[in-house]
Amino acid sequence: MLLRLEKLNQLTKILRTYIFRDAILLDSWRIQDELAYGTPLPAADDPGWCTVTPNDLWGKRMSWAWLTRDATIPEHFAGKPAALHIELQHLLTSANGGMYTNPEALVTITGLDTPPQAINSMHHEVLLAEHAQPMPIHIVMECFTGVSQPGDHRVRFQVAELVWIDRDVEGLYWDARVLLDALAVLPEAAPECGLYLRVLEDAFQCINWLNPPDDAFSESVRQARVILQAQLFRPVASPNNPAVPRPVVHTMGHAHIDVAWLWPLRVTRGKAARTFATALALMEQFPAYTFTQSQPHLYKMVAEDDPALFGRIKARITEGRWNATGGSWVEMDTNIPGGESLVRQFLHGMRYFQHELGVRPEVLWLPDVFGYSAALPQIMRQAGIRYFFRSNLSWNQYTRYPFDTFWWEGLDGSRVLTHLATTPETLWKGAAEHFSTYNAALTAEDMLGTWTRYKQKTANHHVMAAYGMGDGGGGPNRDMVERRARLENLAGLPQVIHSTAEQFFHAVEQAIPDNLPHWVGELYFQMHRGTYTTQSRTKRHNRKSEVLLHDAEALAAIGHLLKRPYPHDVFHAAWETVLLHQFHDILPGSSIRDVYEDAEHSYTREQHRVSQALDETLAALAQHIRYDEDMQGFAVFNTLSTSIGGPIEVTLPGTGPGEVVGPRGRIRHFPWLD
Repeated sequence: MLLRLEKLNQLTKILRTYIFRDAILLDSWRIQDELAYGTPLPAADDPGWCTVTPNDLWGKRMSWAWLTRDATIPEHFAGKPAALHIELQHLLTSANGGMYTNPEALVTITGLDTPPQAINSMHHEVLLAEHAQPMPIHIVMECFTGVSQPGDHRVRFQVAELVWIDRDVEGLYWDARVLLDALAVLPEAAPECGLYLRVLEDAFQCINWLNPPDDAFSESVRQARVILQAQLFRPVASPNNPAVPRPVVHTMGHAHIDVAWLWPLRVTRGKAARTFATALALMEQFPAYTFTQSQPHLYKMVAEDDPALFGRIKARITEGRWNATGGSWVEMDTNIPGGESLVRQFLHGMRYFQHELGVRPEVLWLPDVFGYSAALPQIMRQAGIRYFFRSNLSWNQYTRYPFDTFWWEGLDGSRVLTHLATTPETLWKGAAEHFSTYNAALTAEDMLGTWTRYKQKTANHHVMAAYGMGDGGGGPNRDMVERRARLENLAGLPQVIHSTAEQFFHAVEQAIPDNLPHWVGELYFQMHRGTYTTQSRTKRHNRKSEVLLHDAEALAAIGHLLKRPYPHDVFHAAWETVLLHQFHDILPGSSIRDVYEDAEHSYTREQHRVSQALDETLAALAQHIRYDEDMQGFAVFNTLSTSIGGPIEVTLPGTGPGEVVGPRGRIRHFPWLD
């Protein structure tokens, strides 16, 4: 069997080389590189343009570039799927350097009704038209060169060509690839193995390998597909015993986007736009495809930078295929922020979801956060959040959580239905065997592992797999969606369906027994260390900002009762800054230096604005305090909800003995501190 499988694997690799046909080299590009973020596309006659070829090096660490060129879809592409095949490569300039995030680009085509699409380490294809017509086009690439450290790096085109896609070869390739992947993970004695191997061999024996990719080859490929489709890719019959339902893996395209980590906040604006454009392009190509995305901060950035793209996202949300969920403003740390900040995460997040996107999420989506406070269930339920999804608790160094699906109970008895991801981490080579992921590749190994690792098979037959390139965004690529289509009803594996976070939890809620386990209190993460101490200056800014906003809002509310305008815009902007920097890779201290330099400026700016509003409010309130005109004094305000006493420090002119006369005539002498 091993030799038979090896032969089929080799033939399948050869088959893939014939998917892209009649490649036309795109050998000359106009470029302006080493630009600052946000530099608009220079005019065509700008003297800064120069020419690069695919072998030329350009760019540098964490910079932007614009590349353009004209091309023509030739006559022999007519009626065929035409595409750009582009791969960008980085080359380090330092022997001890490392690449934190690879080059990425957003490609826009003028001359065709083609949506913008992204190029990165997992997305190399820009579909121009499924049924192309010969015509000239203009290609524009906005490129982020990536982050390397230490040292620098350069970028070049590894591949840049115009091709047409042989959908028959592509289809047969994915049919065979998925079956071979299934054979690799199923037990050799499984009845499906013999069937899959026999039918694959029958199909490949039909292929005419004499002179590919000639007409005889193409016709034989179509015949091979007919064999596989008729005998293997058909709905699986329902089990005879309805009490034993077939396991179901709810898959959802997803892009975990760290709003800052190995890149600063400004870089994330482009990452969000590229990721969202790719998701929309896949929806155009695959009508059943669904995409799940959290964090209103990302949506807000896209709305500011590209209103047309944001409008297309809203249309897909209305359609039900784009799942906007998560509840909170960002995927925040839950241990360091104060309770009021956790409440504001949901207040700002749910308000944006409802007002701007027209949805009210039911799921808190925090797959990558470094532990979960026992206060969360109560706050979640008050915000209308009933469900909780997380992943990285499987990374615990010592303790393994005994459940994957359970009721999480908070300090006041509030509870939320909670699910821990069980999809095995197969892409990260340094991962331990028990690690689960929210960045699955959607292979047969991923889908079978999602079910076999699930601890509560007798209680529930629904599990979840979030798939797509993540952390730096990107999301699913075409390969993943092609695999899912073939895995949907493949015998021997769980059923694999497109879904959303809410649909998954609704299905689980219907299936679980009444005695589902409870977990009471904190969900502790035994992995990332130092998150309470690293980057202490940022942590201090967070707490100072929380306290300052509390005082300023409390006193401004009193001022509002006295007909003073409430500085809503100042407080709203300050809270958004505080909430943003509570993201789980900023406040805990796990980001690069650039992030904390930017955070210092942002905190300082907002603290100044809030302090100014507070001073103006205090001055206005003091005007309402009655005192004798010949008195000189000061007012003390207590913004807490309880009485408080103790020393008060003020700055006054003079050096001699002083005394304070209270409102009832009581005299207190005070010392000078210096």
